[in-house]
Amino acid sequence: MTRKDIVTELEPLFYPRGVAIVGASQSFVKIGTMTLLSILIGGFEGGIYPVHPKADRILGLNTYAKFKDLPDDADLVVVCVPASSVASVIEDSIDGGIRAAVIISSGFSEVGKEGKKLQDEVLKIARSGGMRFIGPNCMGMCSSSVKLFALMNMMIPIPGDISFVSQSGTLGTMNMLIASSYGVGFNKFVSSGNEADLKTEDLVEYYSGDQDTKVVLSFMEGVRDGRKFFEMSKEVTKKKPFILLKAGRTKAGAKAASSHTGSLAGSDAINEAAFKQAGIITAKNGEEMLDLVKGFSLLLPPKGRKVGILTAGGGSGVLSADACERMGLEVPALPEEIIEELNKFLPPFWSHGNPIDITASGGIGGSGGADFSAITTCLDFLLQSDEIDSVITMSMDMMDRMETVISNFPPKYKNLSKVVGKMLAPIGGKFTKDLVSVCEKYEKPVVAMGGFESSGMLESYGIPSYSDPERAAFVLSKLAEYGEYLEKTK
Repeated sequence: MTRKDIVTELEPLFYPRGVAIVGASQSFVKIGTMTLLSILIGGFEGGIYPVHPKADRILGLNTYAKFKDLPDDADLVVVCVPASSVASVIEDSIDGGIRAAVIISSGFSEVGKEGKKLQDEVLKIARSGGMRFIGPNCMGMCSSSVKLFALMNMMIPIPGDISFVSQSGTLGTMNMLIASSYGVGFNKFVSSGNEADLKTEDLVEYYSGDQDTKVVLSFMEGVRDGRKFFEMSKEVTKKKPFILLKAGRTKAGAKAASSHTGSLAGSDAINEAAFKQAGIITAKNGEEMLDLVKGFSLLLPPKGRKVGILTAGGGSGVLSADACERMGLEVPALPEEIIEELNKFLPPFWSHGNPIDITASGGIGGSGGADFSAITTCLDFLLQSDEIDSVITMSMDMMDRMETVISNFPPKYKNLSKVVGKMLAPIGGKFTKDLVSVCEKYEKPVVAMGGFESSGMLESYGIPSYSDPERAAFVLSKLAEYGEYLEKTK
């Protein structure tokens, strides 16, 4: 169960009424100014208060010389000043009534003993004043619920239900933007930096009890408190998926992690065993992490590992079957009654098995008289079968494909391109809607493969799409693994 005190302590961090920022000026090259600009662009509707000893206005906002001059609604301070000045800023902000901080400033424990002394001083001051803070040496945070995007690189994601804590700010913000490009949004994000105060395990614990968070995501270079992280993770995964990309798995990576944020990477074998025991879904690289985020944000775990495969091309069906077996999934034989039903409307040259390959000509009105509806009808039969727990199907983002082809028509055929576009427009939308209407009848996960990675069309309807069968099978295998974990913990 999430501790009530962590919820209370982090309220001013994720739901501030007003935000003060120190280190902004009229110079756009300063990190503080860029962070302030990010807050403005993001649309934060609370008070925004630049603190500056001399300037009257910054980016059109009135400034304040001292924290004690701030309005009473200032709950959070974002700090972007040199490391040597951070301690005094934190002390002054506490005296001014600020209850939480984001310390973007670097030059602390990541640079050695002297930096560690500065960091310890900041921590001592914060704790004596009852303040919780993120960082130092981080890239900021965001909370979509209040439209707060205090990010030094202004990489603002689309809103959603995934909450992310990353020990690498650049990796975290870049991956949020990539996920956003195909419709996967974020509710909260924290670049945790050196984790002098709030650590990954604290933030994951908070996310676990957050009603606006459906999936918990973390990039971690090292565990600060291994026992606490393990025990907390077991509680989190009983309620919602926890996806983790763990760096520092090799000696070289562990050394790099230490110099980056001062993390201790730990034994990879021990970590992996602990993660699995706690029900954490692990990714080995950024691509896997994003694939998992997309799948887990849209789908429920399957009841088992039996996969039905539906294609309009033999090669992709074979690759999908290979991928499923490699990932520990089953590709069972089709029940005879389903084969008999499919024989009634598919062309005689369909595959007569699982994978169901209606062939390219069969899928678009070939000699068997099939049309686009043949694909969704096959999908319906697969999903209603007790022998199938989940389905990998061909991608239905056909309109995106056709638009690309049409856009490349030579100039002299411009009028023809418009005619073709009008002819095809109803097909793409209807195809996808028919697919979705079938999927909605069953509580079984369906993933599409062979689609455009950046289209976002299928994702907007709740169906994740992957460019390669291997990636689709990987996500289904992790969904099945998590479903098995949940069954064990009942």
